[in-house]
This record gives sequence, structure tokens and C-alpha cells, in this order.
Amino acid sequence: MTTSDDTVADWLLAAGFCPDDETMRSPVRKAGEFLRNNGDLTPDEVGGCVAEIDFRSGLIVVRLPASVFVRRDESSDSVWLTDLGLSVDLVRPVASRARRTLLTPMGPVAALRATPLEVPATMTPDQIFQGLPPAVRAEMSKGSPMKVSHYIVPNGSRLRTVR
Repeated sequence: MTTSDDTVADWLLAAGFCPDDETMRSPVRKAGEFLRNNGDLTPDEVGGCVAEIDFRSGLIVVRLPASVFVRRDESSDSVWLTDLGLSVDLVRPVASRARRTLLTPMGPVAALRATPLEVPATMTPDQIFQGLPPAVRAEMSKGSPMKVSHYIVPNGSRLRTVR
């Protein structure tokens, strides 16, 4: 589907750029088209998502890794996921201690790897889990904050809860 110049101009405005900013036109178009074509989002929701991306950090369309994720916020319609860099096998035994809903992909899931404007770059196991035994905490963190990656998944139907 071809995207009109007016639509791209709207996305540029939503992202805080001038509609004629040629340096940002391509990445904003890429993000907007991915969101529109891979999700069930309204034009306003696409604009809202585009407005939350830090385009200075780059973005790339990828397959979501087989890992454990949390939503950027706990609302069930949030399209932002944070990859904890942990395997399902490591997390499953302590999933009941999670303060957040833990998710993992069911098969291939298209995602946009991007940096949100307002999310910390690291998380600790204690921010995600409550009352972890010291040995499990050490295994998860190796003594340092987890390096996380952020993804936009506009269609969450291919994600399941880790239990």
C-alpha cells in the first residue's frame, strides 16, 4: 500500500519534525508503514506510536527474538515491549514472583526494534521480580543491570504469557 505524502507529513508532525524534513522522512515513513501494515491500529494510534520513537537511535524491522518481554506499561494495548534478555526456561520457575506480566512470542513475530523516548536503558531483576532467591537473582543479572532492547509489536496476538 502506497503512503500519501500528506500521511507521512502527519507522521512527521506527530514525531515532532517539520513536515518537509527530508532527513527524517524515510525513517518516519518506515516506522509508520510498519505500524499501519502489521497491526490493527487507527491512524491516530500510528501517529501516537511514531511520536514515542527516538529516531536518532535508528530502527530496524526484525523478527522478535525467542526471549522474555514485559510491556512498556501494563496496559494490555501497549505496543512497546522491553526484552529482558532472559530465556523462558530461566524465568518460568520464578514467573509467579513477577511484578509485571511476562510475555514470549509464539513463533515468528514481526517487530520494529527502536528506542523509545522515555524508557530507561536498563532494568534489574528486582524491578521485575519480587523476592527472588539470591542464587536466581545472581543467575539473571550476573551482578549488573540487564541490558534491554525495545521493540514495537503492533499485533500482540502472537504473544503468550510466561507461567
